[in-house]
Amino acid sequence: MKIARDKKLHFVGSIIIFLISATFFQIFTILNPFIFGFFITLFAGICKEIYDIPRTGFSSGDILADIAGIIAGMILFKIALLLIFYFN
Repeated sequence: MKIARDKKLHFVGSIIIFLISATFFQIFTILNPFIFGFFITLFAGICKEIYDIPRTGFSSGDILADIAGIIAGMILFKIALLLIFYFN
């Protein structure tokens, strides 16, 4: 099964947005970086799909790719936190 390029872009883009937003919340606030990173990234994905409605239509597959990217980003962020705490 071949995965469409658009889904790959949503997946990778969501990882990047999640990691940036979660890092921001981890460093600069006392708020939970996982929760806020999740919602900021999901909001970005939904906004992108709303933008795409007149062009290609709303794609629930793109939202699923966003959610998969968020989950992958959460895993990478947790691993990074564990490594930071382990080596400090």
